[in-house]
Amino acid sequence: MTAQHAPARVLLVLASLGAGAPAALACGGVGPAEAGPPAVHPNSFSWSNVFVRRGDVRVELRVQVLSLAEVVAGFDDDLDGHTDPDELLAATDDILSYVTEHYRVVPGAETAAEAANAGGALELRAGTVFEGPLIPDPLNEVADWIDIVLEYEPPDAAFDRLGVHVDLFEVTSPGHRDGCTVVWNGEVHADIWNFAVGSEGHVFPATPAMLARNASPFGRFARSGMGWLGGRDARAALVLALLLTLGARRSLASCVACAAAFFAATALGTVLAPVLPVEEFVGRFFGYGTVLSLVYLALDDLVHREGHTRILEGVVFGFLAGVGAAVSVEPAVALEESPMLPLLGHALGAFGTGLAAACALGYALARWPGERSALAPRALRAVVALAALAAAAEAYVRARA
Repeated sequence: MTAQHAPARVLLVLASLGAGAPAALACGGVGPAEAGPPAVHPNSFSWSNVFVRRGDVRVELRVQVLSLAEVVAGFDDDLDGHTDPDELLAATDDILSYVTEHYRVVPGAETAAEAANAGGALELRAGTVFEGPLIPDPLNEVADWIDIVLEYEPPDAAFDRLGVHVDLFEVTSPGHRDGCTVVWNGEVHADIWNFAVGSEGHVFPATPAMLARNASPFGRFARSGMGWLGGRDARAALVLALLLTLGARRSLASCVACAAAFFAATALGTVLAPVLPVEEFVGRFFGYGTVLSLVYLALDDLVHREGHTRILEGVVFGFLAGVGAAVSVEPAVALEESPMLPLLGHALGAFGTGLAAACALGYALARWPGERSALAPRALRAVVALAALAAAAEAYVRARA
C-alpha cells in the first residue's frame, strides 16, 4: 500500500469523525443514529488509492481487521481485531469477493448514479490480500490492518472520468468512511474524497494534463529533448556546444566529431543521471563544473588562434550537461512509471537535434570564404567566447543560490 498520501487522509478522517452526524448528512449519507442498531465497530474506516495509468486501473485498499471480521464469516471470529497469516490465507477469496462487490470503479461515469451502476464496473483481473503494518489509527489506537490490491481488466475504450462507488461495511458499520485518493498518470487528483456514511459514489474527472500523459512517454520526452537546447536551463550547454564546434579545425569532419562527442556524452549523462548521487553531483560538481568548463573553453579560444578538435573536452562537458538536462526534466519524469523511457526519449531528442544543428552550421561555415585555421571566423568566435563568460557568471550565481 502506497503511504505517500496518508497524512492527508488522516486529517480527512479525523475531521469527518469529529464532525459527527451533521458531516455525514452534508456528504449525502445518514447519521449513525438513523442507520439502525449500533455497530460492533463504530470507528470503522479505511484508506484507498486508485491508480489510473493510460487506461489501466488498480486499487490499493487498507482496511482494519475488525471491519473485515464483521462481514467475512470465519475471519477473526473473536472480533479482537488481530489475525494471523494462516487465518488470512484461508479467508483471502472471501475477502476479495466482498471487497470487489462493495468497492467498484466505473470508467466513463458522468454522475454518482452512473458510478453506482454495477453493470459498468470493471472486472477484476487479479487480487492480492496481505497483512498491513501495525500502525495507530486516527484515534491513536494501535490496530491490525489488511492491505488489498485489486487489478482490473482494461476498459474497452478511453475515458476521461472515473466513477468510484463505495458501500463497504454499510450494514455492520454504517459510520464507516473511506479516504480515497486518485492518482491519474502519476498526478494526484485535487479531489481527495471522503466516502461517508452508507453507500456513496463519486466521479473524478481527469485534467487535460493527466490525459496528455496517455501518450507514449518516449515520444513525449523526445519532443521535449528537441526543444531543450533552446531553453533557459540549457543555455550553458548550448554555448558549450558552440564553443566546441565553432573552434574546431576548418573541416566539416572536425566539427561533426566535436559535436557528436558532446551530444553523445550529453545523452549518456541524461540516461545515467538516476543512478548518480544527483543532488550532491549537480549541486557541486555540475554547478561549478559548468562554470569552469565555460571559462576554460572561452579563454582557450580567445588566446589560441588555431582550431582544435576537442573530443575529450566534449565528452566531459557533454556528460555534465546531460546530468543537468535530466535534473531539469526530473519533475515531469517523476510522474511516469519508470524514468528510463522518458530520459531515453529526451536524450535522443536532444542528441538528434543538437547534432543536426551543429552539422548544418559546420557545413555552412566550412564553405565560408577566407583563409583561417578554425571553422568559424575569429570575430564570431570572440562573440561566442564572451557569451560563454557571461553564461559562466550566470551559472555561478545559480550554483551559489
